[in-house]
Amino acid sequence: MDVTLLGPLNFDYTRSRGSKPVLVLNPFSWTKVSNVIYLDTPVGAGFSYAKNSDAYKTSDTLSSKHVHDFLRKWVRDHPRFINNPLYIAGVSYSGIVVPIIAQEIYNGNEAGNKPHLNINGYIIGNPLTDRDTDFNSRIPYANRFALLSDPLFQSAKENCLGDYLNPANSLCARDLSEVDECLMFINAYNILEPSCGSFEGTRGASSPLRLLQLQQTGCRVIIYLSVVAE
Repeated sequence: MDVTLLGPLNFDYTRSRGSKPVLVLNPFSWTKVSNVIYLDTPVGAGFSYAKNSDAYKTSDTLSSKHVHDFLRKWVRDHPRFINNPLYIAGVSYSGIVVPIIAQEIYNGNEAGNKPHLNINGYIIGNPLTDRDTDFNSRIPYANRFALLSDPLFQSAKENCLGDYLNPANSLCARDLSEVDECLMFINAYNILEPSCGSFEGTRGASSPLRLLQLQQTGCRVIIYLSVVAE
């Protein structure tokens, strides 16, 4: 995903054949205006690994401390970047972790830890912040954007008492079943885009070229890559 969303390269799907994609330069790469470090965290995520099993026992706060330590060591080893404005960025569950990392950095700077990190802020995309708040807000949001009718929304609101994650009675469960049916083909990440992962054969596909073959009218390649990332 980093290759196609932010990095210097894109896949040329029209000229790619078999299992080997053809790469082209991405004119909108973030690397044109910034230096980007992609970090797999916590340990065990992506290509990251530990040398003993105890190191895999982690938490949001502990992994944030690890990222903080890594950044100071990295800047120490690459001093030409020390004055560059630093932004911590992440998506999805990183909405929990990124603010903790930023706070760790600010705390370290105030404590006089060296080298000083020139943090300017943080960036979070489609972030998880609080599970109850985030997921319970989806139904009022869907109603405000005319994805749910007013009668269905009002019924769910009254029967579920604002808790749409844990239906406490049969009326609430009935309403939520109708809500699920109404939103079945809505792209939860961008309601203005078609739900390209909803048809049989797409979700779980491992090859971007295979996804291109499955492409529906109005569905952009980047959406299919999002489906693979899920």
